[in-house]
Amino acid sequence: MLQRTPPARGAFRRLRCLLVPCLLSACDACDPQLPPAVASSRYIEFHTWVYPDGLVDGAVVCMDDKLAEMDRFVEFVADALELPPPTTPIHYVHTPQALVSEDTWVCPANAGGCFDPDGRGDQKVVYSTHLDLMHELVHAVETPALGRSHPVFEEGMANYLSTDWSSADILPEFPTTLKAGIGPGRHPGGAVSMHFVGALLARGTMSQYVDLRRRVGHDDGLAELAAAYEHVFGGSFAQFLDDASATPVIGLGADPLCAGPPTIPWESPGPLDVTLPWACGDGRTFGIGKAFQTAFSLDVQREGSARMTVTSAGDGSEPEALLDACARGGEGGFNAFLAGGGRPAPGVLIPGRHVLSVLMSSDPAATGELSLVIE
Repeated sequence: MLQRTPPARGAFRRLRCLLVPCLLSACDACDPQLPPAVASSRYIEFHTWVYPDGLVDGAVVCMDDKLAEMDRFVEFVADALELPPPTTPIHYVHTPQALVSEDTWVCPANAGGCFDPDGRGDQKVVYSTHLDLMHELVHAVETPALGRSHPVFEEGMANYLSTDWSSADILPEFPTTLKAGIGPGRHPGGAVSMHFVGALLARGTMSQYVDLRRRVGHDDGLAELAAAYEHVFGGSFAQFLDDASATPVIGLGADPLCAGPPTIPWESPGPLDVTLPWACGDGRTFGIGKAFQTAFSLDVQREGSARMTVTSAGDGSEPEALLDACARGGEGGFNAFLAGGGRPAPGVLIPGRHVLSVLMSSDPAATGELSLVIE
């Protein structure tokens, strides 16, 4: 049976900060000094430990297009939650994995990012080892406006709005897994919490959801959650869990490239062999220092096994590439191919829109070419 790994939105779309709570408690924060901001947008002040002293001669920062996308995502989250957009900046602190230390990192060791709701004074602070961890931006919009709650709500909403996962695979065990994950120091995480949030919103309104969320404390157990549900929605909580097991939830966080015309034409079912130029300012490339990421979209016309190779015309450092199938119908998005080192990688194609994300090294010119072969 084909294992379809759900992609997480942004930051090269790898699973991270999904199995551990991504919000810090006040006692968790070490109040680290933030490096100077190197870029900004309407809602985001972007900091990076790549340049701990701010912009210096030779600094390479290509974040304008990405920050514009992050601004749109912040507005999407606010609209989904029926909230006004933030009126104070979200401070996004980028710490590459190689620079993580006690002086630069306050998140759990096994997390790719976290949100500090207490921040520094009135500052909201996201910490991430990735350049664009959209999951944490959901926390940065929701938590200051609605306050803390049980992690099943906090993480469930962040997953629901930042991924296009399907919960179809967890339906049979959903009631059991959810109940086992409710309690102090526990939460069901991943697709289970996302399914819970999506099922609640399918059952009622956002105002009912917010009311329920506010009635359940961070360390409350199953009894408190069930009582709060029955107060807000009426009916049996156990029956809600059983009913929710009938229909999968699809996350709302589709990649923007899943819509609109494809950026890579592929109109035949035969092999694909194309050269893909990229450059800072092209609307889909972003990066700091030598670490850059770009993305393309293509429509697949055939179904079946295939091999994908992505290589670079740069300095000999070969990129990592991930091909994701976009959500379609009642099926969520999933990882179809993961290729690296310039070597062919096996995978399975299905008809429909796919997004190719490529992580690569860049010279100071922040421009280059990639070769993509699917056969």
